[in-house]
Amino acid sequence: MKVILLQDVAKVGRKFDVITIADGYAMNFLIPRKLAEVATPDKVASLEKRKASSAAQAAASAAELEELAAKLDGERIEIAARANEKGHLYKGVGVREIIEAIGKKHKVILPSELVNLEEPIKATGEHTIAIVSGTSKAVVTVVVVAV
Repeated sequence: MKVILLQDVAKVGRKFDVITIADGYAMNFLIPRKLAEVATPDKVASLEKRKASSAAQAAASAAELEELAAKLDGERIEIAARANEKGHLYKGVGVREIIEAIGKKHKVILPSELVNLEEPIKATGEHTIAIVSGTSKAVVTVVVVAV
């Protein structure tokens, strides 16, 4: 029986895959749990249209993110954090704080996967952070100031 998977199913396939599977498995497990639906010609055609529009949206989104990365290259972002007299932060500055600071300054929402930060920043001063989107790479200077 040919079915279209509506969700990822372990050891079977990924969402929107059209697969051939045993009738009993499809009728007794996948379809009742709304994990799959029968692959009729109309539904397969509709699926192809959804995949095409999804691919177009992904391409547009990737182009937007690359443009944003180019715009952020060389930026200085200032973040205020509590620190002791030696300059050590009480709480590290992580990806979330950096994204929030960039969002406030540029009015954009940056996906966390793009910020390349190996470990949280734990000291005041200037730190360089890489933002990688596809083929473009931006270097942002994060200035952590003690409050």
